[in-house]
Amino acid sequence: MKKIFTLVAAAFVAVGVSAQVQSTRVELSPLYADAANSDAATWKFTNTDITITNVDAKTYASTGIYTDANGVATAREFMKMSRGKKWTLVVPEDRAVVRIEFWGFSNSSAMNWAYLRYVTNPAVEVLADVSPEGQVKENETIKAYAHPFSPEAVTAEAAPLAVFEDKLGWYGELSFYFDGNNQVGANIVVYTVPDAEIENYDPAKDNSIKAELDMPAAPIQSTRVELSPLYADAANSDAATWKFTNTDITITNVDAKTYASTGRYYDAATSADATPEVADTTAREFMKMSRGKVWTLAIPEDRAVVRIEFWGFSNSSAMNWAYLRYVTNPAATILADVSPEGQVKENETIKAYACPFSPEAEAAEAAPLAVFADQLGWFSEISFYFDGNNQVGANVVVYTVPEADLENYDPAKDSSIKAELDMPVVEEPSAIESVENDEVKALDPNAPMYNILGQPVGADYKGIVIQKGAKFILR
Repeated sequence: MKKIFTLVAAAFVAVGVSAQVQSTRVELSPLYADAANSDAATWKFTNTDITITNVDAKTYASTGIYTDANGVATAREFMKMSRGKKWTLVVPEDRAVVRIEFWGFSNSSAMNWAYLRYVTNPAVEVLADVSPEGQVKENETIKAYAHPFSPEAVTAEAAPLAVFEDKLGWYGELSFYFDGNNQVGANIVVYTVPDAEIENYDPAKDNSIKAELDMPAAPIQSTRVELSPLYADAANSDAATWKFTNTDITITNVDAKTYASTGRYYDAATSADATPEVADTTAREFMKMSRGKVWTLAIPEDRAVVRIEFWGFSNSSAMNWAYLRYVTNPAATILADVSPEGQVKENETIKAYACPFSPEAEAAEAAPLAVFADQLGWFSEISFYFDGNNQVGANVVVYTVPEADLENYDPAKDSSIKAELDMPVVEEPSAIESVENDEVKALDPNAPMYNILGQPVGADYKGIVIQKGAKFILR
């Protein structure tokens, strides 16, 4: 008897509590853009068969990360959609749209507003008709409409600016039209259910509806390492292989050149009466790298180089120039080949090359003298070769990503890239103290002194100063 009762109860539950129909939520946005399979008239997306068509064949475009006139930025990208144009969502035949949301902003640096003028479906009356016939430009008038689009970025992701629902669904297509002073940045969220299940759909029980846009995955960031004296691992290096404390990347050289630093480089005096103390100097140290030798970066097997920078100078007291003659990778074409075969010594000729190295100290830290980038990456090793009249002082900055992440790497979103070399930490003593030259015991506050850039400074200056060939720190 108990068994019969249990079976009857189970049958009652199965009949009385059927599973609630859930909609399928899809976001039409740059996050899911299928640009490879789209054309100017029809935009496709990777997450749905729903398409956006436009009679004027407007090519798909993204606003990117929008920043408004107040400097506020969105975290997501939006689609550029022109005002005064008819846009149409084409819905698969076996599905019905039960909800549609319009998110976005007026893409206006002049802070002008736009608006959603109408949304229609062939089988129903106009869902939204928020303006009279014809373009409206007055911002105050637009703000009073049912669905205004603000030029402030903060509104783009706070909530949808227009929402339409119908539990009985819309079929075939939905057309819409923006107007106002300018184009909009719009992402459109569409909720559909199978046509066969529309009768049992209850929006109040639809767990697919959510109050925010999908968040893009964090962009792949490269690992930036600086091969320089600042990170030299001299204790574990040998003459043929230089190692560094901040990376597994090594520099090898066939001629077994012992690792050496130029120290802080001073260039030649700039005038006949100038003294060495006022010649330009670098704030950082650089590696001595011979001309006419092959140097090779050995890259770990599981990583790819996506960018390499060469910083430095021609290490010449005679003010002669040097140059980066080539950079190669076993699987790639030559990345730089800036001279004919053989050593070139003429300074004016060298200056015209793609990657010349100046003998002036100020050039060493202002910017990299050569940059090579490839988002598809270089593997295994990169070889390079300097030439000219003399050795160079060079620091090499390498950006790598894991080989497994290379397909999704976008250099435009790589925040690891920066426009300066790492700065060494300077330990400041508690009072004026000599940091070099034991022969000079004290700083003379009345005698001329200079900062590390060779500029005259007074006794009230804070930082490293040079006087009579000795360095002091003023606090």
